[in-house]
Amino acid sequence: MNTSTLKAQMNTPVACSEDSEAAALGAAIQAAWCASGTGIQQSLLALCERCVSLDHRCETQPVVANVTAYQPAYEPYRQQVATL
Repeated sequence: MNTSTLKAQMNTPVACSEDSEAAALGAAIQAAWCASGTGIQQSLLALCERCVSLDHRCETQPVVANVTAYQPAYEPYRQQVATL
């Protein structure tokens, strides 16, 4: 998913990772989180706070018109996820 779509769907700013292999880092964090279930489970937030560094110089804000355009499709999805 590209960042402009992500910003519009989530209505949130997007910043770049300082890690050039952000996708691999994300996979490693998820694997560590899953593996931690065998002992003391670490929260996903704690792992991300420890392992991810953001470059806020490249942070961009969502475009209001794009957010408004995505809301009719995205809101029902969010409601469905909340019921799971």
